[in-house]
Amino acid sequence: MIQTDFNDRLLLNMKGTFSELELRRVRSRLRGGALNKARRGNSRRGLPTGFVYDHNDKIILDPDQQVQQSFRLFFDIFERTGQHLHGQSVQER
Repeated sequence: MIQTDFNDRLLLNMKGTFSELELRRVRSRLRGGALNKARRGNSRRGLPTGFVYDHNDKIILDPDQQVQQSFRLFFDIFERTGQHLHGQSVQER
């Protein structure tokens, strides 16, 4: 669709500008809400694999025995070899 009338193009540009301003405002409000929630201590973020929240919102090890065994194996191998995933020893860093 080719807009030949100057006023049509101007109107489309204005709509686009207002749309972008509204999007920025919404993002800003969402970010502000997340920050306020974190300040109050109500922010529950995703935890690393192997950890979960209990019924009192405390962070604990995942009660799944298979997950715990996998983590123990991983750290046992790390402790024996002294290497992380990229093959460098801990002393080289």
